[in-house]
Amino acid sequence: LDQLRASGLVINHTSSGTPLNLGSGAQLAVYRVVQEALTNVLRHGDVTQPVHVDFSWTSTHLEIIITSQLTSSPHTGELRLGHGLAGMKERAVLAGGELTAGPQGNSFVVAASLPSSGRMVRA
Repeated sequence: LDQLRASGLVINHTSSGTPLNLGSGAQLAVYRVVQEALTNVLRHGDVTQPVHVDFSWTSTHLEIIITSQLTSSPHTGELRLGHGLAGMKERAVLAGGELTAGPQGNSFVVAASLPSSGRMVRA
C-alpha cells in the first residue's frame, strides 16, 4: 500500500475481525490481488478519488473488497477495464478461494475470499 500511496494514489485501508494465519498460497494471493487491483486503478481508474481497501476477517476466511471510482474513455465514453483480472481470479482459486471483479454503479469492485487456517496470528 505504501508504494502505491507514494505514487499519489489515496488509499483508505480498514481491517475488521481477528486476523488469522493464512497459508503461503493465500498470502501470495492476497499480495498479488491487492497489487494488481491497485495497479489497475492507476492505469484505468479515477486517481483523483480515494480507493478503499477493506479486509474483513471471519473465523474461516479473509474477505477483501477493493473499491475504486470508474473513469470513462474521453474519446468513446466507454468503460475502460484493466487487464489482469483473470490472473487475480486464478490466484484466488489456486489458494482455495474465489474472486469477482466488475463495475457496480460508478465504482469498480474487486472482491476476494481466501481461506485461513483458523489459527490466530501471534503478535
